[in-house]
Amino acid sequence: MAESFTVILPGDWQQHWPEVQAAARKYNFKVNKTGDSIDFSGLGVAGNIRVSGNTAHVIIDHKPFFISKGLIEKKVREFLTKYA
Repeated sequence: MAESFTVILPGDWQQHWPEVQAAARKYNFKVNKTGDSIDFSGLGVAGNIRVSGNTAHVIIDHKPFFISKGLIEKKVREFLTKYA
């Protein structure tokens, strides 16, 4: 079952997209941005982020059963707000 949550993004988040791509490559995550939608996958986790203004709506479609939703949410939040 998919899990979802929202994240308030810092400032002009679009300008940090190259940094996000570089960090994703570093951790072997695939990211594909099409307009305001970002598909991601890696380490057994997959989902989608839809950006609307300064809000990211995150949906986690797949995760390993032994990793909690809370841990994944925490890491995604840290990643998306890192470039404040």
